[in-house]
Amino acid sequence: GFLKLCDPNCLLSSLPFLRTGIIQAGCFVCLLDWEIIYCDLLCPRHYNSTLKIDINGLPEDHDKRKSLDIILGEIIQENCPEILEQEGKVEIERIHRSPPVFNPQLTTPRNVIAKFKNSQMKEKILQAAKKKPFRYHGNMVRLTQDLAASTLKDRKASNMIFWKARELGLQPRIKYPSKLTIFLQGKVWSFNTTEEFQAFINKRPDLNRKFDVQPQNSRESSKGN
Repeated sequence: GFLKLCDPNCLLSSLPFLRTGIIQAGCFVCLLDWEIIYCDLLCPRHYNSTLKIDINGLPEDHDKRKSLDIILGEIIQENCPEILEQEGKVEIERIHRSPPVFNPQLTTPRNVIAKFKNSQMKEKILQAAKKKPFRYHGNMVRLTQDLAASTLKDRKASNMIFWKARELGLQPRIKYPSKLTIFLQGKVWSFNTTEEFQAFINKRPDLNRKFDVQPQNSRESSKGN
């Protein structure tokens, strides 16, 4: 809470020291918690989330060869070229990776957050992403509406479930905006919430050990006890 009360410029210059202190404490900041701090510092409070898209699963090695705005244009060209024909050039106001995550066990690429100048183009891209999986150079990428900071924590568990399920070969699919399906033992299973998924894997100890999807509020309650 105190971070948001301090001067943003001062805090930005202090981020490396915060990182050092976190590592020395033997802790790590989860992706979405750190992203909330980062976005609060770099973006004004009226930063319009209705113009933003979250890109999940884009390998970071692509960034070394091309800028993110060029990569986003190529993703759109590869998966929904008709939008470019209708709307013209992709106009991006801001695009960046989410900040580093200090968790050595987390190997998934950091999210890319893009803010569009044209809300109509953004909506058309999201509609296209609902209809079919997007790919970039053979890699599947997920494009979703970027959410408010208060909602990001609630989505953290579902994102981690998706990528872990994919790693385990469970063929996960997201039916926008949040319904998850996996393929297990010759059957498709569907879950509307992370709690439903948790109840499902609790009955399967071998699978349960491979996931960590305890709800955020449960974790906070356990810390208080």
